[in-house]
Amino acid sequence: MPNDPQNPSPSASVDPPAPSGDEQPDAAAAARTLDALSAALTSVPPTPQRVTLVAPSSRFASAPGATIAPPSTRFASAPFVPNPSAPIASATPEFNPPPPPGVYVQVWIARLPKSTRERDLGAFASKAKRDGLHGIVVHGFPRGLPVAWPTLARIVEAEGLLPLASFGLDGTKDDDGTPLTAVEKGECVGAVAADPRCRGAYLDAEGRWDQGKEQDALAFGEAMRKVAPRAWVGDQPWFAIDVHGELARTALPNDRGGVFRGFPVDEFAVKAVNGDRARQAYWANFVRQHGGDAYERVIARMERDWAKIRPAMQSRGLARTEAVTIQGYGHDRVGDVVHCVLDWAFNRQTRVVAWSEPLPQPVAYAALVAGERLAALGFAGPGVDPEQAVRAAQASLGVHVDGVVGRETLRALNISIGG
Repeated sequence: MPNDPQNPSPSASVDPPAPSGDEQPDAAAAARTLDALSAALTSVPPTPQRVTLVAPSSRFASAPGATIAPPSTRFASAPFVPNPSAPIASATPEFNPPPPPGVYVQVWIARLPKSTRERDLGAFASKAKRDGLHGIVVHGFPRGLPVAWPTLARIVEAEGLLPLASFGLDGTKDDDGTPLTAVEKGECVGAVAADPRCRGAYLDAEGRWDQGKEQDALAFGEAMRKVAPRAWVGDQPWFAIDVHGELARTALPNDRGGVFRGFPVDEFAVKAVNGDRARQAYWANFVRQHGGDAYERVIARMERDWAKIRPAMQSRGLARTEAVTIQGYGHDRVGDVVHCVLDWAFNRQTRVVAWSEPLPQPVAYAALVAGERLAALGFAGPGVDPEQAVRAAQASLGVHVDGVVGRETLRALNISIGG
């Protein structure tokens, strides 16, 4: 996301230039947070202690007591939590259906050259459709995206893909320099989410929401639902939710602090979020420190942190489907990205959102396509372990069987990096 650095170095510029009217968080603070988290990940072993599961994991499992069906052989999944029938008091009991499981590329639209933006988006959408991806999530900001949305949605839809929207919510200033309030943000998001062409919306709220924003999150949701009562809306919180707060020692009513202190992960679910918690599992940020273990350490930390808050969220009727957002850049290990896609999009039947600045880089894109192609060929699907899906495909394709998609397997699937 615009608020998350690609390279966790204190001296690096961690925030890309912000569009006019959207203020960004402090870069040095963001870098320090990532460095501290990277050090903490050292305590998360790539092969945590196993627990008894429906089918044991050969790599690692989630917190004891979690119900898992089916687990991956690399990572035991968090339980699939279906959307409650009526989780939001201010909305109608019936909501729009979720987008189908699969890969959705999140395109930061402001990073496409303005003079060729529509043409570039159309060309990418056409390629993504040919390669079997499901949809494009158009990313923008509260004031700008409602203006651009009708044209951009038509472009995506014309190429046969599902158009979704996402909003960066950390800005504090409106286009005219006055404060941009939570209510105004909610109205802007609702205007897009209510469009029949919009198959779903994601909220990208980050560091600015960590302290004292609980009432703002409730007001945002209330304003959004007044405009878009039926919309399917997810969000994209950080994978290590403990970095942004902690469980309350004494749970309070949902409108007076709720069950989590800090980032309003619970308040967003009270009013706004009835779809995915598409956690930002950004393991590419930690490859420098953890090498080939980065993927497993980040997923392990995510499962551990969210297992802590899940019972409290469930007790309030605030549990939502758990999914992932990954980076569309910074990857050199195809197999990790493919495994993630197979596990979350097809084994667990949720969605994998690939955040891109503005479009996926070649290695990541090839891996996203490989995951979709393995599912289309019948090797991956609900209840199919990702590693076993790859082994079956490799055996069928006549390549070396090791359960990890590499360049040989890509070639056998007729996928080229950069092609």
